[in-house]
Amino acid sequence: MESATKALEMAFSVFVFVMALGVTITNFSRARQASETIIMAADSTTYYDYATYDEISGTFKYQNGEAYSYTKSGNRIVGFETIIPTVYKYSKENYTVEFKRGVYDSTTGEYTVNGPQEIYKTETNSNNWSNNYENDYNANPKSKSIYKFDINEEGNRHEPWIGNPTQIKKHLDAIFGGTTYHLPQYSIVDTSHDLNYSQSILNINRNNGKRFIEEIGRVQSTTSGMVGNNTTSKTVITYILID
Repeated sequence: MESATKALEMAFSVFVFVMALGVTITNFSRARQASETIIMAADSTTYYDYATYDEISGTFKYQNGEAYSYTKSGNRIVGFETIIPTVYKYSKENYTVEFKRGVYDSTTGEYTVNGPQEIYKTETNSNNWSNNYENDYNANPKSKSIYKFDINEEGNRHEPWIGNPTQIKKHLDAIFGGTTYHLPQYSIVDTSHDLNYSQSILNINRNNGKRFIEEIGRVQSTTSGMVGNNTTSKTVITYILID
């Protein structure tokens, strides 16, 4: 009888433990969901409007002949409080952030784009770039001037920070902070190859409180292969300097 009583007590204890464990797991799951909701609500890019507009007509091609179409959504005027967190996610989210120069009429709300805004010069050897990569900064496909953050293009140029989130962040810190970026392939004491961003236009514009028009769009690219055409879509966020 005593053994049976102890067995019942043990069974009841196990039952209570399982019930408590279930409640704990449920509460933890709810807490995680609440945390994710709060983080998503704090992320400004969560609410970006990607409404599709009619495609722009004309013969739009990359310099290598690859065709693309571009559609964009409405725009707004923003400062670096919006730009910086957006740029810092470009590699993780795999979107493109590009910078251009423009002229804005505050009376009519109209603006014109005068061309790309160089944000840094690449130090990579253009002869070693991937065969299908051409820089679209200007008519020179081997131009060293870079006006966009695009992890795929950086991979095609074999930039030293590729594949390392810590190095990507350090590179962005140097550009926005106007400091130097230490190339990871050199020893920590060898600073002779550091990239000097003391004259970084993004750091200068940030310190001067410059404003930009933000355009959000998607680029659709079509490539031909042995099994037919392949169409891909990528988000492009453009910041046009207006003052």
